[in-house]
Amino acid sequence: MVADPELCSGEVHEVMTGADRRPKRKVASIVAVVELTGSLLNFEAGGLREDGVHDFTGLTRAFLDDPQPDVIAICEAKEWHRDGETPFLTAIRELSVLCGRPYVGELHTGPIGTAIIYDPTVLCLLQGEDPRYPDRRNRARFALRADGLRRFDLRTEHWSYSATANGLPARNASRNTAPARSRR
Repeated sequence: MVADPELCSGEVHEVMTGADRRPKRKVASIVAVVELTGSLLNFEAGGLREDGVHDFTGLTRAFLDDPQPDVIAICEAKEWHRDGETPFLTAIRELSVLCGRPYVGELHTGPIGTAIIYDPTVLCLLQGEDPRYPDRRNRARFALRADGLRRFDLRTEHWSYSATANGLPARNASRNTAPARSRR
């Protein structure tokens, strides 16, 4: 990997080992700083109105004053699969025009679908959702386009507000919090 001097700074760390805690060797490392702007939005009913038409006014209003994100994770992409994904493609087009970015995206499955919209000049999609496997649902794997080495997974899940007292899915709540108490 070739380090861009504007993005990286070199540091030397002393590694302390042994009972006397004296440095045994010096290790040079490069710390890369990358700014990636993301947004998570719960778009109520995916903009679906009672008459069956999608209204994206609320979606675009959410990004009027915010910075133009590199990646947008949207919960409640309700019925965005229908009509050849026309609602999803309309949402991408409207956000692209508003933010001046060439957004593309991936629509995920599920009863209340989720969507990931991203700028392909910044991120490269390496792997999309695979609904056959529970750990790959609502997940996208990305690499930074600048170097292709820095990778991350983005998982967008729509959680029920009543899943636990803390709003976390039951499978994660036991790891992160005390056991949830039932509400009566």
